[in-house]
Formats: sequence, structure tokens, C-alpha cells
Amino acid sequence: MFFNILFLAIHTFYISITQVQYNEDTDAIEVSMKLFTDDLEKALEARTTERLYLNTEKENKKADLLLREYLKRHFKITVDDKEHEINFLGKEYEDDATWCYIEVKNIGGKLEKINIQNSTLTDTFDGQANLVHCSYKGKKKSLLFKKDSSSKDAIF
Repeated sequence: MFFNILFLAIHTFYISITQVQYNEDTDAIEVSMKLFTDDLEKALEARTTERLYLNTEKENKKADLLLREYLKRHFKITVDDKEHEINFLGKEYEDDATWCYIEVKNIGGKLEKINIQNSTLTDTFDGQANLVHCSYKGKKKSLLFKKDSSSKDAIF
């Protein structure tokens, strides 16, 4: 038992948590994604020659643009076999995490299946896991994404 506890203490975990929720009033899917800031920074900096200094006074002015492009490449939503463009609304910091906010507009009111492609941070960290909770009109589904399984369906 001691060795199990010791292993957990020294093993690094990479996980993100995302909430995908349909808003009936706006006919939009609202996405809130919580990522560890240091992991996000490493993933973004791997695509540029500049330092980003996320969540500091020296934060690079290109950080939001790089984050927007990164999320558009690594997070996609298809509703009933129709791919929708994601709109990056912004980010905010909370302790050692970064909350990213995304919206998908004009869903059409009825939803039977959402396909989510989530390869966020799996290109940088082999052990990355992305947990996504989907909500639609009171129904909830949870999906787990890893490097080898980056596309899944939530059927309502």
C-alpha cells in the first residue's frame, strides 16, 4: 500500500475537464474547458518561437490568437452529422488553471447526436486525458478522450 501511495505522489497526471451544454434560449452550445495553465503554455509554445508567459504581467499579446487557433484545430463539434464552427469567446485564469470559453451558434433546436473531437494537449502529453460532460435538455453524458481515442459521440 505504501508503494501505491508513493507512486501516486510522484506520478504526474494530465487531465482537462470540459462542460458542453446546449442553451435553448440562445440555440447555442456553450463550452467551458478547464486546462492546467502550465500544460497549455507548453502546448502553445511548441507552435511558436516566442514565450507566452500565460497568467503573468508579461503575457504575450499573441496568446489569445494562438489559443484560438489551437482550439479550432484540436476541439471540434459536429451536431447530427453537421460540423459547426467553434467561436472562441475568451479565457480566464483561476489559480493554476485556465478556463477557455467556446460557443457554437445556430444549432437548430433539436439535437440527437453530438460528435466531439477533442485532442487538446494529447499532442504534447502522451498521458493526457480529456473528460467531457455533455448536457442537453436535462440529459447528461460523459465522454473520456485520450491520445488514441479523440472522437466520440454523445447520443441523446
